[in-house]
Amino acid sequence: MADCLPPDMTILDDAQFRAIFTDVTMYFFDPQHRFAVPDTRWFLNRPGMPAQIAGRLQQGPAEWLSGAVVSALGAPDDATPPTVSVNRDSQVATVGLDPSAVGVRASLSCF
Repeated sequence: MADCLPPDMTILDDAQFRAIFTDVTMYFFDPQHRFAVPDTRWFLNRPGMPAQIAGRLQQGPAEWLSGAVVSALGAPDDATPPTVSVNRDSQVATVGLDPSAVGVRASLSCF
């Protein structure tokens, strides 16, 4: 009888998934700072999402991209991580960059 039970998971169709989650593409640099490399993440649609996005950006790229890309924000274990503030009314996140990272490249190629 146990073989007839449904799997212990939640299944969502595409419309349900997209109503609950939002995809956000973050970009990291190739080691030579010539290309912007996309790293798509999914976030739960809820208040505070900009702060979550900023936090993930601070944590750096997805594990499968580590070693192949670098962050303009520095390594996650840097002694002076960037400051991140989120205006709760406008839901806008502001990230204070290290001055040495601000002028990395004026133009980038995305692929």
